Amino acid sequence: MNPENQGIMYNEKMQDTKKLSPEDIKLIEIASEHAKRRFKKDFISIGAVLRTKNGKIYTGINTKYHVRNLSTCAEMHAIYSALNDGEDAFDIVVGVRYIPGNDSFIVVNGCGKCRQLFCYHAPLKIIIDNNGILEVKEAKELLPFAFT
Repeated sequence: MNPENQGIMYNEKMQDTKKLSPEDIKLIEIASEHAKRRFKKDFISIGAVLRTKNGKIYTGINTKYHVRNLSTCAEMHAIYSALNDGEDAFDIVVGVRYIPGNDSFIVVNGCGKCRQLFCYHAPLKIIIDNNGILEVKEAKELLPFAFT
């Protein structure tokens, strides 16, 4: 993280963090460290962090196998870990991709499956990349006509 520029460096681009709170930025840092620590060759390394309403932190890592239906997104993994512990009141989640080639990170937006899962846990908030500007959105904003 680069506090001087208020952003996250990705290749030559910067993701602007000015709309985020210090607590949100801390979640991005935790997700970044988790993605790097769990990096495996031949996988896309995405780490996620979920914070519950009572402040507990859950991490997740994506698993991208050659057979797609065996894959699990990092955000899903974090949510399922929290549910496994009996937690069901969620505050915010973020996914961060680790790029080993230049040892950098980028906040990534959740896939459609993740967005549907987020809606089931509304009013869950998500840190998203809106054309280089990181923002916090509610699940329903990302999937306004979700199946519920």
